[in-house]
Amino acid sequence: MSKPISGREHWPQCNSILFTGGGLKIGQVIGASDAKAAFPKERPITPEDVISTVYHVLGVDQNIEYMNDAKRPVKILNNGTPIRELL
Repeated sequence: MSKPISGREHWPQCNSILFTGGGLKIGQVIGASDAKAAFPKERPITPEDVISTVYHVLGVDQNIEYMNDAKRPVKILNNGTPIRELL
């Protein structure tokens, strides 16, 4: 049985992402990786920061909570800060 493809399968701590539109400040590189692109060397950004940025641009309050079936509050985003260089 073949192994499913799940991305880089090595050095998953470092990747690239492209943003455009939404009034963002584009045309820049934010952060840097080490020589092997294995780990962030400067300005690490988390997936939560990416989602927080999208919510910010769309005007969504990331502190909103919804009640789950057990009547417990669930935040739409637990962590994350908008990427200031894009705003």
